[in-house]
Amino acid sequence: VINKEVCLKLGQTPIKTDDNSCAYDGAGGVDVDGDDVIDTYKQSTNFLVDRYEFGCDYTTAVNEASTACTDGSPCLGNTTPTGVADTSEVFYERDLAVCYLEEGAAWTAASGIAGLDAAFDQEVYKGNLADLPPLVNVDQNTAHTICEARGGTNNIIIEKYSTSGGLTGTIVGDDYGIPSRSQFIALAAWDDDDTTLSDSDINSLETGSDLDISSKCNSTDANGIESQFTDSEVPLSAFKHTTPGTASSSIRQLSSGSDFTNSCVSKYSIQDLVGNVREWNGERFAASMQGVQSSTLDPRFDLDDGDESTYAMDGASTTNLNLTGPDLSTDGDYTWVLANKENSATRFDLPMGLPIDQAGTPNFQIGQTSGITTAQLHSDDISVNANSLVVTGISSGGSHNAGSGAGRYKADIIDIDSEDTETGFRCVFPVPVSYTQ
Repeated sequence: VINKEVCLKLGQTPIKTDDNSCAYDGAGGVDVDGDDVIDTYKQSTNFLVDRYEFGCDYTTAVNEASTACTDGSPCLGNTTPTGVADTSEVFYERDLAVCYLEEGAAWTAASGIAGLDAAFDQEVYKGNLADLPPLVNVDQNTAHTICEARGGTNNIIIEKYSTSGGLTGTIVGDDYGIPSRSQFIALAAWDDDDTTLSDSDINSLETGSDLDISSKCNSTDANGIESQFTDSEVPLSAFKHTTPGTASSSIRQLSSGSDFTNSCVSKYSIQDLVGNVREWNGERFAASMQGVQSSTLDPRFDLDDGDESTYAMDGASTTNLNLTGPDLSTDGDYTWVLANKENSATRFDLPMGLPIDQAGTPNFQIGQTSGITTAQLHSDDISVNANSLVVTGISSGGSHNAGSGAGRYKADIIDIDSEDTETGFRCVFPVPVSYTQ
């Protein structure tokens, strides 16, 4: 289904006999015929994806009092937990958006947890639940490792229903992880192919103003409901959507699956791909923005089928696979709106949602009705933080403060070791895989 949507957006005829793939020679494509040249757009397998952003599943009712959590109350607070904790408690610190797990009578932040498989065996972390603060302050590798850990026995359960009742089993397969950029772009498609949403409607959803009036993406610091954030350790039940942050903090993401953002869903019913928190993708760049193989994560995150020399954002591109842009190894932080065609970026690589400056088959001229119009780009932008970076990664969709720049094609290129309150993730689980009852 996602292949068909992207191929139709590319103006190509989906090949029904080949999973609705189509001819394509740009970044985010694959080499089908084995000649080391990208020739096809194709997501080669079906996959499951978390409906909500991965959350911190804080303990909701502590069994006995501890120094950090009150007996019978949610394990929430505005300061770092200290002292002895009960086994497997999870604490969420609202003021800094840090998720802690009890390990050996001590508290460990999510970014430093060892033995993730054991943590999942204890059902500590759950990604596809509503009403949880997004799990942020984790770097790219930790996010990917958490998703990989969810691939262990009994962690990913699917159900098959029949007239005789439900059967549960365990998915057994490979390639659990955070999504690639091209997967994210495909998953974040709006339901605009049957005139359900106009470009104006999408722009309004992505900008996210006046959440008190109507549901939209949370891209403008919870605009309209920002006064509902308080400094109490546990928000009132009517304001549980503000659990991720305090009034005194700058954290304005909302809990996963919030009613205030339930219209911010892709055509595949995935919520908050735009806004709230930006989400880690798997690709990496070197400091000069030269593409590098992400072998430390997963071979499927190779930027262009393993050829590291043809995918760059270095201001000196020579082929259609190169991304245009300033030389970020010297220019530092930089943001530009895709529709403005800065840095000679007159064309657009839709499967990766990134600007290019060379013609390919197919890619779009920006601002052309025969290509991709300004309205269709919805003011999405790219922001790069290149100060003192060695290796950078891509996060997509934009956070709660991305404003009009948030969207399907929004990209923040940041340090892979970055642990901040704006960056979270969700997991993908490719299928088909074996199914055991």
